[in-house]
Amino acid sequence: RDQISNLEKDGNKTKRLSIASDNETLLANLQVGDVVLSQQGRRSGPLVVIDLFTTGDGSPRVVVMNLHKEVRKLGSADFAQEIEQLGKVRLPGNFQSRSNKSKVELLATLKKVNISNKSSNKIGRRSQELEIEIQTLRLAMRQHPCHGCSDREEHARWSERYLKLQRDTQRIEDQISHRTGVISKEFTQVCEILVELGYLEGEKPNLNVSDSGKLLKGIHSESALLIAQSLRKNFLAQLNSFELAAAVSVFVYESRRDENENQRIRNIKVWDCFQAISSEYQQIFVFENSKKLNTLLKPDPGFANLIYAWASGNNLLQVLRRTEISAGDFVRTTRRIIDVLEQIAHVADSKLKKTAIESINLLRRGIVSASELED
Repeated sequence: RDQISNLEKDGNKTKRLSIASDNETLLANLQVGDVVLSQQGRRSGPLVVIDLFTTGDGSPRVVVMNLHKEVRKLGSADFAQEIEQLGKVRLPGNFQSRSNKSKVELLATLKKVNISNKSSNKIGRRSQELEIEIQTLRLAMRQHPCHGCSDREEHARWSERYLKLQRDTQRIEDQISHRTGVISKEFTQVCEILVELGYLEGEKPNLNVSDSGKLLKGIHSESALLIAQSLRKNFLAQLNSFELAAAVSVFVYESRRDENENQRIRNIKVWDCFQAISSEYQQIFVFENSKKLNTLLKPDPGFANLIYAWASGNNLLQVLRRTEISAGDFVRTTRRIIDVLEQIAHVADSKLKKTAIESINLLRRGIVSASELED
């Protein structure tokens, strides 16, 4: 039964594709005045071609009129059955598709076309071999010892469930296999980038974590690679505790809109640091793009002025004045900045570690500190 069902599905699909291909060819060869037979429900009947054109992709289209004087534009997809060419008629002189008089004259001519059953057996001949195979399977099914079983239909239903589960299991296994392959490929590409940047050393498959890799290992953020590069290149080394908080914010903040596209960080040292970080991001982005990867968040300066003001001792109302950022979003982003500062303090040298700790203490106050106590 399962084999018969699959053959019938395949046969129907093959027939539809064959009909579509034949109709496309026929439409491309039609001329004005040709009459074709449409078998489309209540609008079945002869159609006379009154104009021809092609779409932008080169597919042929025809403008036709039916026995109801309706004018329509049709393509091969508009015919569920094979188009049959019935003959040819002469269009009235100066025919206008919008003129009722012209359509009446053409209709009188169209009604004279003989619509006898001229359907070819081309599709039937094509599917004859398939029909023989299906009939052979039906005969074998009736001759099978189980065909006379009184519980045949119940057994057949259980068999259908088994086969469906088998197909579903195979489909899931194929999906898992594909995804595993994708993950493996991405892992290899990430390793190539880390080797190029000096975080891994050695030759595949015997790669080892370098000293720089140990630094990267201690950072857990979506922008971990960019943060590690900023530490290695000392972008953050000359900043004080207020400035460090502002600079770190560009790693974690994501604007909801393009409101910060032209926003400039007011502190010149933080702005210069942001420019250096952005330049490094572009280099890594180009490198990742060559490997068809995208693992980094783009540095965003939209929170830098706010967190600098908070670190400087301003209250929440002063900080959020003339912004669309809610108090809840401010607290959540500030806590993420603190989290990255703690990681920097853990992996950085003694001077930057001291600055990071000072910055954390400046940020962890008021509503930010209260929210941590609630957790």
